[in-house]
Amino acid sequence: MVFEKIKTMKISELNNLANTILKEVSTNINTYQVLYLASQAGAYEIEETKGWPGEVADYQPNGIWYGVPRNLEKEVKELHEFLFDEENYEVSSNVKSISNALIKKTGIK
Repeated sequence: MVFEKIKTMKISELNNLANTILKEVSTNINTYQVLYLASQAGAYEIEETKGWPGEVADYQPNGIWYGVPRNLEKEVKELHEFLFDEENYEVSSNVKSISNALIKKTGIK
């Protein structure tokens, strides 16, 4: 498993890995924060994982693949139920707006 491999890496290897990965990722976590989290990997145990969004449709404009959520509102509700045990969560107007924009852009419902 990748996580087990990370636990055994030297800080210089983690730094190289972070620099490689972060070129491909959009996040508000900076390289130093990623390195700190990675350096603490030995203290973590992964008990369960779940991909999100759970159900995606293929969308390939100009030959670039995107996994577009088939129903963003449903996916956000399920995420809140999974992470926070919120069974009756109502999505925000922002989520609804993004969902509508995805449908308009991709035609995927």
